[in-house]
Amino acid sequence: MFGDLIIPGLEADPKYRYKLRVIASDVTAGRMLILPDDIAEFGIDPDELSIAFALRMSMSIPFFFEPARLYNPKTKLTHVIVDGGILSNYPVWLFDVPPGQSPEWPTFGFNLYEPQPDGPADPFRHAPHAITSPIGLVTALWDATFSYSDQRYISKRHWARTIAIDAKGIGSTNFNLTEFQKNTLLDSGRAAARSFLKDWDFEEYVRTWRSSP
Repeated sequence: MFGDLIIPGLEADPKYRYKLRVIASDVTAGRMLILPDDIAEFGIDPDELSIAFALRMSMSIPFFFEPARLYNPKTKLTHVIVDGGILSNYPVWLFDVPPGQSPEWPTFGFNLYEPQPDGPADPFRHAPHAITSPIGLVTALWDATFSYSDQRYISKRHWARTIAIDAKGIGSTNFNLTEFQKNTLLDSGRAAARSFLKDWDFEEYVRTWRSSP
């Protein structure tokens, strides 16, 4: 339960009350859900929301997994909930302080991307898809949607605190990873994090990107 993730001393601060916040998409209402906070609208105490159920809602990729459903006692409607990536695939802003304020600590994002062999690394481009089936088409559409969303909405301010991880050709909808592939991704993530943090300067980041609204 999210009640187990309350941060001592920050109980009264909605932004920092929990160690974890999860994004989901309420397609019935056409809005983003920030969990566990927004679960209160469905008559559920945020502290009592199951972490597993929140993650289940957040990763419900349309056409790949059955959508989650939540009943709203106020509207008497059952809402269909799917992957949060539809509305915000890179919510690195979740823990940010209000505009104009300087953060007391850094927030880092991790972004998987596929570098291109014919030019400089581009974190918004994906390896080409060989579309030979309806599932292949859905997969290609899914990756294109995420890529376009990231390219349009990730600002330089966000990218300045992003650890870009080479996905090594492993797609986000590959649900049968071998042990070798898992270890390859782990090693790639470790290498990217070490490289990024080696030159990271929090004070410079604040001066450059957070000194004004």
